[in-house]
Amino acid sequence: MPNSNNQNGDSIAGLFVIILFFIAIIFAFSPGMLSMYALHSSLNLDLDGGQMWTFSIIFCLAYLAILYLSFKDWNKSIFYYAIASIGIIGFFLIAGYGFKAEFAENAWNLFF
Repeated sequence: MPNSNNQNGDSIAGLFVIILFFIAIIFAFSPGMLSMYALHSSLNLDLDGGQMWTFSIIFCLAYLAILYLSFKDWNKSIFYYAIASIGIIGFFLIAGYGFKAEFAENAWNLFF
């Protein structure tokens, strides 16, 4: 007979992994998500969620390529990309939850 405590622990660990994966995706693609939100807002683009994600990933890869061409070093490029991601996430968290800014919720709703 299976141990229910072990099953509960596995369920919690699985949920934790899913949450960490979700956070990692947002962290990795936040520069592209910001770019796509800005383009969507300024040009009134009619894109669905899949298109928004696709173009945000393309923007992220372009940003990494530009950083690599600037520094000629992947470590520096990834470091500055991570700093930009942290800054973007921090800005949207403060704007959305601290100041209740509507644009932060609108940006979130475009992707999720």
